[in-house]
Amino acid sequence: MFFIMTILMIFQWDIVDEDINYLLTFVYYPSVLIILKSRYIKKVFKERFWSKLAEISFHVYVWHAVLLFGVLSIRDILGIKFHVKGSILMLIFTLFCFLWGTISCLIYENSIKNKIERLLYTLNGSRD
Repeated sequence: MFFIMTILMIFQWDIVDEDINYLLTFVYYPSVLIILKSRYIKKVFKERFWSKLAEISFHVYVWHAVLLFGVLSIRDILGIKFHVKGSILMLIFTLFCFLWGTISCLIYENSIKNKIERLLYTLNGSRD
């Protein structure tokens, strides 16, 4: 049922559109939960890749509003005329946010986390 609903939502939206709230609440979301509870899916999502991707996506979430504000401010200051709603520009902005989030996660957070851990280790070591 899950796959049929997904295909209908992608390719035949007019069929699903009318009863979308009912279908999502009582058919689609429960199907997603059942699939995610399966042993094989749990095994796949326990891999380190997904954990790192989740950390990066959190950084993208944290930074995207700041980056969007920066891009719009630069556009207004320089007087450049482009529409942010264009699909190519949105793709470029999304890739830029993902790159920025990745750099933020891998470089800044890890170095800050290591410094804090060393500081806490030093403070705890000095108490003994």
